[in-house]
Amino acid sequence: MNRHTGELKHAIQFLWGLNPDVFKKMAAHELSHAVIAESLVTEIGKRITVPYEEGRCEFTSYTFVRSRGLPDYIIEGFAENQVDNYREEFLYVRSHPPESIKALLTSIAF
Repeated sequence: MNRHTGELKHAIQFLWGLNPDVFKKMAAHELSHAVIAESLVTEIGKRITVPYEEGRCEFTSYTFVRSRGLPDYIIEGFAENQVDNYREEFLYVRSHPPESIKALLTSIAF
């Protein structure tokens, strides 16, 4: 956040050459972080910590790819995520879906 203008900027970098379905999965996850950050910055510019944020972003991405009919190997990969804490957070959030996921999904339009 720019302390002079109050403007919040995000930098999301993706690897080029990804399978288009994998790219959509990753983009939905990373865009979810940006949406969460936009909604959780206080007036003095501090960001509020979100419990299970990685799990929320994975769940948003999971819901997005399922709604777009992406291949099964993409969908099945969420529960088998190689990063242990992402997998644990995702499984927790999937069993306790927060209401805020709906707002994240409506912001993803690709």
